[in-house]
Amino acid sequence: MRDASPVMERIEALGVLPVIEIDDPATAGPLAEALVQGGVDALEVALRTDAALSAVAGLRAARPELLVGAGTVLSPAQADEAVSAGAAFIVAPGFNPKVVRHCVEAGIPVFPGVGCATDIELALEAGLAAVKFFPAAPLGGMNTLRAMAAPFRSRMRYIPLGGLGPSNMAEYARSGLILAMGGTWIAKSSLVRAGNFAAVALNAKTALRIAHGLRPLSIAFALDRDPAPAESGGLLEAFAALGAPLGPWGRSDGAPCGELRLACNNPSRTALWLRLAKGVASSPATPLTEGVSPAAAEHVLHGTLGGFTVRLVPYPKEETC
Repeated sequence: MRDASPVMERIEALGVLPVIEIDDPATAGPLAEALVQGGVDALEVALRTDAALSAVAGLRAARPELLVGAGTVLSPAQADEAVSAGAAFIVAPGFNPKVVRHCVEAGIPVFPGVGCATDIELALEAGLAAVKFFPAAPLGGMNTLRAMAAPFRSRMRYIPLGGLGPSNMAEYARSGLILAMGGTWIAKSSLVRAGNFAAVALNAKTALRIAHGLRPLSIAFALDRDPAPAESGGLLEAFAALGAPLGPWGRSDGAPCGELRLACNNPSRTALWLRLAKGVASSPATPLTEGVSPAAAEHVLHGTLGGFTVRLVPYPKEETC
């Protein structure tokens, strides 16, 4: 099977995966622009309308950099049609052995739906590393997922869909089990039909910020340094995109001023987003050994932000973003 990790990396870095139904292929172009404007460059198009495959092609034509997947895939033939239209991955509502086997043999990244431990075992047996947890809220949300996933430890990641929104996304985002959170609310069909792409862009930006939950937690000043305004090499803009406007601080002579600790829902995800979206490298400050959740691992960015070293840390357990 073709390595699915590049697809998984891009989805994980965002932390959100809009799930969209499109009735009119003509809306694909402005929809693509709205999502990119909101900072989200991956999505799933549900194959529930006659226009869906044309929409996949239209999204890719409008914004070739978009990672477009096809959802609600019920047969191997549908999977092939979706890939021919430009889909980079396949999502199925349940664990259909024929669809999964076909995608694995054809080298197509596939995320089948699971709702019980048996489904997860089948996915592991098929060599998959991530699946869709569907329908998430009706099945009991994170409480059910934690219990269901426990026997498999860190061998599987999940994309929950169904009943997720701005009010409950953070709970999912803080779990190392979660690859990303699916959401139909980001680009509702009603918004797309009405041509309200400004609302789609705003929802995408909101979803990205909730997924990361970034905010300043503490600043430790070096006692022998005197912070003063300085340039920060674009990092201030990067953090502002995740909803944490900072600084600027620093020293004109480049000497370290101390350490800035930024809390986020999943430091590993935010570190990945910074690398893929902004070219900012980092190193784990917590050994990523078996049993250590990626959501609990601290990361230190390479370089400084206005003279400060920057450490990404998980939220204290008693705090919420």
